[in-house]
Amino acid sequence: MVCLAQWRDSTSRGGSYDRMSSVAATALNLNDHLAGATAGSETTQSLIAGILYAMTQYPDQGAALLADPELATGAVEETLRWWTPVNSMARQATTDVELRGKTIHAGENVLLAYGSANRDEEEWGDDADEWDILRPSAKSHLAFGFAEHFCLGASLARREARIVLSELLTRFPNYELTGDTTRVRQHMTPGIKTMPVVFRR
Repeated sequence: MVCLAQWRDSTSRGGSYDRMSSVAATALNLNDHLAGATAGSETTQSLIAGILYAMTQYPDQGAALLADPELATGAVEETLRWWTPVNSMARQATTDVELRGKTIHAGENVLLAYGSANRDEEEWGDDADEWDILRPSAKSHLAFGFAEHFCLGASLARREARIVLSELLTRFPNYELTGDTTRVRQHMTPGIKTMPVVFRR
């Protein structure tokens, strides 16, 4: 952050122009630039860990995935729904909205609880809390947001998770949880903090 600030200061005093100078001179603040450069790192790690954790909690599903690598795509989508790496996001209403008999007024703050939406029984049925890699509607989850706020890195995250899962299970098809899994104590991205696992060929 200091480096970018110095760069911007230097170019404002007549330094040479280049692409980095253009980025530094934009109206976005430094946090926006840093978020763009590192977005997806923590959440994709959480997604991959979530798949491995789910396989230990649902061994029949895990066995099916090991037996048929083609199920990886469904496993990734179902984990995005069931695990939801980004649990919530705060927004502000720009206009009045009527939702189920309640009015959200323009200017009011709203918490979008993706984790809750992705387990809504009205959408996913009575087994919404279960991890089912054959769930036909899994891809309609809200893990990546929606509309103009849809995650720009969604395709990359999906591809990374599929590749890592495929390579990991091919090389180490036998693994087991050897201790308690602990979560990061955080509202927005409550990923896995520790998950002791033994991998075997």
